[in-house]
Amino acid sequence: MVLIFTNNGIENKGHSLKGELIKMTTKKSSVIILMSLVLLLGASPIVLAEGSDELRYIDTRLHPVDNSSYHEKSANSPIIDGMSIMGALPATQEEIDYWSNITRSETITIDNILDIMNNSNNRSAYWVSLINNSNSFYYYGQETIHSCGPANARMVIQYMNQSPPPSESEIRHLIGGEYSGIALHNLTRFINNHQRYPYIVSYNRNYFDFIMNTYVTIAYNNAPPIVAVNEKMINGWPFDLGSHYITLYAALSDLSSVALCDSFAGNFGDDAYRWYDMSYWDVFNAYNTVFPIAGYMH
Repeated sequence: MVLIFTNNGIENKGHSLKGELIKMTTKKSSVIILMSLVLLLGASPIVLAEGSDELRYIDTRLHPVDNSSYHEKSANSPIIDGMSIMGALPATQEEIDYWSNITRSETITIDNILDIMNNSNNRSAYWVSLINNSNSFYYYGQETIHSCGPANARMVIQYMNQSPPPSESEIRHLIGGEYSGIALHNLTRFINNHQRYPYIVSYNRNYFDFIMNTYVTIAYNNAPPIVAVNEKMINGWPFDLGSHYITLYAALSDLSSVALCDSFAGNFGDDAYRWYDMSYWDVFNAYNTVFPIAGYMH
């Protein structure tokens, strides 16, 4: 249950808005009473923002579970120049032509995307997530510096089947990724052979196509997209990686941000960045600056 305190009393908004940030200016003398009432009724926790009189809901999203074993992780693999790592190989013209002949009618249109953006209100935005009480999402850190493809394939296959995926070493043996990267064409065909959702790959798409394709995949098709990105710390990313796969598992309803899993953190040993949020624009920009283009799966 989520309760919103308004000037007219208390409004029950149900489960759909759980996790959104809701603000209210109140007198400090009322805070203890309100907090006690919320805890008594079982609503989402609230906190008093430091140095202010605002009540905010805590982000109550469910997060992935780290299921990495790291039994094959490279013990000594120093990263001298992360930008030289090409875990996501560029697409060939033949691969681009192959996927250009496979299309899918999306549930929503570009006009719908524009309407959401133009009419969005950050205060009422909520997370649309693949993770819930019925479906878990397991994070797998990559076991070599080049194997982001197999690691992300494991996340997708585990989620779609809700059962253990093939091991990373098995995937690397079948399609590569140990000493060099993998093209999304080969990665997607492998994933499609191990679960029932028919993923497709897109290249050279604009910002609105990118949002439409990835948001529909999460919100309507209940499937996690994979995106090839060029991570740069100067642009707010945690690592500097030349061409790297990430998996999206949630998006804000106002299309401003996405939540993603970054398999490189597992190999690098940075638990803080196994999963994190980025703006939709930053993710698109990172996809759009991979050169030559590597694409995204949706």
